[in-house]
Amino acid sequence: MKYIEQYKRAFIALFLLQISQITQALEFVDATMPVMLKYAYQARHTDPQRCIELSERYNLKQLPEQPANNQLSVIPSTHNSTLLLAYCRAQLSQYSLALDLLLPLLENAQNKEVEIRTLNLIASEIPKDERPQLSNILLLSVLSELQMNIEKKSFVNSPGSSLTLLLTLTNLSLQEDHYRDAHLYLEKIKDLLKGSKNEKGQAWLSYYLGIYYDQVGQPQLSSLHFQSANNIAEKNGLIKLSGLVKNSIIKMYQSKYRFTLAFDFANQSIKLHMATKNTVKQANSIIQFAILKRQNKEVNEALIYLFNALELIKGIRNQPALAYVYLELGRTYASLAQQTSNSSDIELAQKYLQNARIIFNQLNKESYAIESILLLAKLNIINNDPALAILQLEKTLQFSSVEHPLLRVQAYEMLALSYELINEPQQAIQHFKNFHALQNNIKERLFKLQQLQISEQLQLLEQTLEQDKLETQNQGLKSKAEIYKTSAYLSMIMFMITCGVLIYKLSRNKKLRKSERIARHEINFHSRTKLPTQQSHLQQFSTIYRNKPQFYALVHIPFLSELNELVGDLLACKVEQKLGRQLNEYFAKDAYIFHLRDNQILFISEQQQYKNAPYFVKKIEQFFDRFSKENQLPQNISTGVVAFPFLENVSRAITPMRTINLNNLALFAANQIRLETNKNSWVELSAINNLPPAFFDGDLWKLGQTAINKGLVKINSSDNDFAFNWPILNDSSLTEQQD
Repeated sequence: MKYIEQYKRAFIALFLLQISQITQALEFVDATMPVMLKYAYQARHTDPQRCIELSERYNLKQLPEQPANNQLSVIPSTHNSTLLLAYCRAQLSQYSLALDLLLPLLENAQNKEVEIRTLNLIASEIPKDERPQLSNILLLSVLSELQMNIEKKSFVNSPGSSLTLLLTLTNLSLQEDHYRDAHLYLEKIKDLLKGSKNEKGQAWLSYYLGIYYDQVGQPQLSSLHFQSANNIAEKNGLIKLSGLVKNSIIKMYQSKYRFTLAFDFANQSIKLHMATKNTVKQANSIIQFAILKRQNKEVNEALIYLFNALELIKGIRNQPALAYVYLELGRTYASLAQQTSNSSDIELAQKYLQNARIIFNQLNKESYAIESILLLAKLNIINNDPALAILQLEKTLQFSSVEHPLLRVQAYEMLALSYELINEPQQAIQHFKNFHALQNNIKERLFKLQQLQISEQLQLLEQTLEQDKLETQNQGLKSKAEIYKTSAYLSMIMFMITCGVLIYKLSRNKKLRKSERIARHEINFHSRTKLPTQQSHLQQFSTIYRNKPQFYALVHIPFLSELNELVGDLLACKVEQKLGRQLNEYFAKDAYIFHLRDNQILFISEQQQYKNAPYFVKKIEQFFDRFSKENQLPQNISTGVVAFPFLENVSRAITPMRTINLNNLALFAANQIRLETNKNSWVELSAINNLPPAFFDGDLWKLGQTAINKGLVKINSSDNDFAFNWPILNDSSLTEQQD
């Protein structure tokens, strides 16, 4: 459940980013332009609606105005007006209208500067969900090629194009978790800005460095860069960047539950946008503040702020923003209803969620419509109407795509609960299985992302040390007088910095290694029985054997395959934990035990402890008979026994791992007896003396059956009169080939 709550918080943050156009976008690059467009450009952040009106008026009149100064614009004014119009529409979340303006411009682009700026606007101003025809991966490919052409001077670009392009490439790389590429672009931006007085560029660089360090798990560095970007943005009146930085800082403190600091920056964000005429961002900054209030258990205050945002949005008739505020109102009333079980709160929550669902469906916002339905289903569960919740959840699974795993995992979890409430355990178990399977898949993706982040941290450490070394060498090229005066000072500083970094990194890496050891331990041991698994036994088999003959007994326990269905998920877990403990206690001095598969357990014991294989099997059967009776489980098991070494004359001819194949063959036969007699069964396979090792050079499953047929391998079983059905031997063509 801890993971699900984390995913829910991440989903809320992502939704807020998309609706409020906090998409880590770049500011529109100023250019020489006609006077009317200049006024529109100046209003792009403070009054985007005014910007739209002026740009459209210019396009209608198509006035042959003179530029604002004596220099000619690199881009024709008509293109500039279209780009500016699209940019300002994006500031009001009118993404489809903005894209309709940009795509024709991109298709007919004959000027590289037009192409670069158009692609930049699409990549940075329009969320990827709003442009399915232009994915981040596709844009990365096209923009990186343009950047390489700029570096090769394949065409002349206007000042700032290279910087804009690199910032956009950084933005897209961070969205796709391409940390190495993002770091490379950030280093290029540093080189480009080195020695310049471009404060706007430095602010954007600090902002993306903050995002980069936040994503690779360096919170201290992330916070420093965010604060630097925020200070420069406020100093220079960079409204858009100031809003983006504040939003990132809010998310950072929100994720750490440091709500006091988050409230401070949320208040700053509200003040920033209230000073403009951008009603959409005003409303979204208030909604963000309300979400923080709700997460801090101040539900009534959250409702007040949400209704303030609703009043603002109703005045501009912005459907996406309206749907979002309805969703948050429904979520907040649902949170209140969960605490109080008040019917009026439930009715209000249902009302706003239904409104949100209808609008999201009209806007083809699949994920948000599904989010609304999930909350409605949750309310029906609270309202003791699980049957209606099931209908809603089944519909959610039917129409939701695999691209929304976080929503589907919530649906499976609530379906399992709903079927439990209506007393349909089989359906509940099936949905619990689906829930666990999808949840594990999400955890695996999260683990891979964490591995990327860890790798990036280690690379950063190496690069820092290498950079320090190069800087120290550069100091050595100065005059001898300067060297003697400054080298000691610099060396001391570098030593202290390096020691501090190393101490911090070593401490962090120690924790990471500890986490890795814990993860490896969990992989090497079965999640329930805690017995060693197939992942660990590969290394242990060769060390268990100490030149004393052993019995390998592979036991098939049928009840393990259907334990969840027999007793339910929770009790099944307890039963398997108990099984693991009791096996270790019962065979503490007699055998090594491995949980190879969900329903198969391998026992390895020295032969000298038992008179023969049947005695060893008997002890195993006694244990499982007693355990099954205690826990009211099916009692019959089957066992396949093989001696190791299998060939006495050449002990290592068949390795421990290949011996398991013979165990599987013996178990195959034992299962036939068990199924026929409905009793415990066992089969032992043993080789005749002086059998040539070369005979078993190949697939033991096939060769073992051939050896049985030729009398080279003897069978001893709990039913020596039983007629075994060997699949390979029954295939005449294969038998002839072996002969």
